[in-house]
Amino acid sequence: MANFEFDFPKDFLKELDIFSRGDLPEKMINAGLPIYQKSIQNELILHRQSGALINSVKSTKAKASRNNAIIGNVIFKGYDADGTPNVLKAMALQYGNYKQEASPFMEAATRKCEDQVIETMQEVFNTEVGE
Repeated sequence: MANFEFDFPKDFLKELDIFSRGDLPEKMINAGLPIYQKSIQNELILHRQSGALINSVKSTKAKASRNNAIIGNVIFKGYDADGTPNVLKAMALQYGNYKQEASPFMEAATRKCEDQVIETMQEVFNTEVGE
């Protein structure tokens, strides 16, 4: 049988413990969500018809799920003037339908803002941990 031995720095476990108490994960996610929301809106400008879809992009506050994962969402809220759900329009744009080809925008939005989101979340972490 293999035997492994790990020596963790004392501060390492202390830093991990910060996630088990307080609202640090929520603060980190909440700091990154507006950046992601703006990136999605910027990608949708290329597909703008009325602006209703762009204006429907909203972020929710991060919260714990049933299995204690901390989750925040960027959603397409509401309906357009014709009564079509904005989320349905976003799905048709992303994946296509029988009337239009797919114009994937979510991957581009994610790629373009990923570094900025990570940097912002790291800043929140450093501020809260005291580095």
